[in-house]
Amino acid sequence: MKHTRKSRNLHMVKRKQKGGVLEREGFPVCNHLASFEVSNADIESFQRVFPIPGDCVINAFQIMRVLDAQAANIMRVATIAGSPWDTEQIELVFLYKLGFNFLFAEITTYPDLVRIVYTILPVNRVVFAGYEADNGQRHVFLIGKQSDGHIVYIDPQTNPAYCMLTNPDGECERFLITRRKWFLLQCSAEELTDAQYARAVDYTTQLALIAQAEPAVLTATPVMPFPSAEAPAWIPPPLPDDDDEL
Repeated sequence: MKHTRKSRNLHMVKRKQKGGVLEREGFPVCNHLASFEVSNADIESFQRVFPIPGDCVINAFQIMRVLDAQAANIMRVATIAGSPWDTEQIELVFLYKLGFNFLFAEITTYPDLVRIVYTILPVNRVVFAGYEADNGQRHVFLIGKQSDGHIVYIDPQTNPAYCMLTNPDGECERFLITRRKWFLLQCSAEELTDAQYARAVDYTTQLALIAQAEPAVLTATPVMPFPSAEAPAWIPPPLPDDDDEL
């Protein structure tokens, strides 16, 4: 299957016992960091016709071209009164899009997150990432590595939508380091077999039946509280030339 996923081995990350989607049933092990090509144009051309609370997952999908703009807006409409995304839903979206197994792996310390991004993430690529705050609120975003090695936080719910993560004194990094947990998307090195894909479809059907039996609760996720009115906003990093990658 032709796609833009690129991976590097990720043995140092402590993976949750569940593993990726149906890993316990013999699905491929998710021990590679999943990275994706995102260009300068992908970020500059991003638009939300009607931003809604809690659309951070959809925003990331749109920038990564998992969804085009029209499909992303349709999904925003469909999720206005729906439940928040959970990690398994995210894993399944990537599974169906690319045909590999995926795990939105928990990273327990911020230094681990930084080390993984600096040492494993290839230049001119992004990784799908997330955090959990002390109050249980979760949020997703993208982390990219520029051609000069600088690390960039990318999130359309902030203003500006990107900031450097290479400045320990920057407001962006000060915010992120105070979270309780962090997440990075990992993937398998092997594609799913036809039988495994069919099992994933059956498993997704079961999840849908369970969800239908449980009432949906509208949970609005507020926009991340930075930059604040009291503190100065970070200075947006210069973007590469139009012909360059992120």
